[in-house]
Amino acid sequence: MIQFEESFFEEEVRDGFCIKPMMKRVWAAQMEVLVRVDEVCRNNGIRYFANWGTLLGAVRHKGFIPWDDDMDISMIRTDYQKFCKVALEQLPQGYNLVNVHEDAEYDNMISRIVNSRNISCEPERLREYHGCPYVVGLDIDVLDYKSRNPEEDKMQLEMLKIVLKSVGAVKGYDEGKNTLEDLKKFLSQIEALCRYKFNYEESLHQQLRMLGDYIRMLFTEEDADELQGALYRILHRPNYFMPREWFSETIYMPFEGVIEVPVPGEYDALLRLKYGDNYMTPINQGGAHGYPFYTNQERMLAKFLKENKMSGEPFYIDLDQYEDEEE
Repeated sequence: MIQFEESFFEEEVRDGFCIKPMMKRVWAAQMEVLVRVDEVCRNNGIRYFANWGTLLGAVRHKGFIPWDDDMDISMIRTDYQKFCKVALEQLPQGYNLVNVHEDAEYDNMISRIVNSRNISCEPERLREYHGCPYVVGLDIDVLDYKSRNPEEDKMQLEMLKIVLKSVGAVKGYDEGKNTLEDLKKFLSQIEALCRYKFNYEESLHQQLRMLGDYIRMLFTEEDADELQGALYRILHRPNYFMPREWFSETIYMPFEGVIEVPVPGEYDALLRLKYGDNYMTPINQGGAHGYPFYTNQERMLAKFLKENKMSGEPFYIDLDQYEDEEE
């Protein structure tokens, strides 16, 4: 268990942004999850790297970006496949690997490791995760191999686009906008293109996302000199690929003064690709993408506390603000 000074959990202003005490506890809980993932990876010869805001935070802030509320890591596909085989056996009881293959309701192509499926006020949980009752975890971004053949590369991206757009056709059927016959006719084209057979008794949403993941795996390290984020390439970052050599070396950097995180040897080149040449200049975004992520969990926790006549003070919750919410 990571040892923190009590002062770590105090409210603090960094780069003009106020970090509340509960966010500090969430940060601490996420670092505990990372430590457990790191142990599994070390024991099994699996490489991973800090990614996105966690990578930028490690390099620029030696910890979290002040307005960030989550942790991101990346794995090359071969390492990710090794991780999936051992993770649930070797991670603590209650941990879950959430991805398109394991969860029919999961609508994200990025995998996650979470420490639980439910919020908890149990003393042992609170002790283990530094007073954080919420479900916390890590996003795992998988880097796939990019074919060195331009035609194959183009073909892969086009197939991925078509498959992911098909999710919209299934949604239209769910909403009664087209018939099952129309849907089957549309998906039969996907079946022919990808040599895949849909089971209409199972979740089509999940099957399409799984198919998208299989398409990302089309090429292996023997076919590639570069790694890529294929999803990012078809959505908004067509140039999101990089030489494999950038990840040949692993460097460990201090993080919040209590742990170290692995970063790619060519982290400078990777950060320039991700954020531009001026990445070392902080831009206070005031908390992005629905900050803090645990807002809905806080609402559920407040309801639980009220129903059990418990105080919100240990969790920095003013229960009065939830008085008007439906019971």
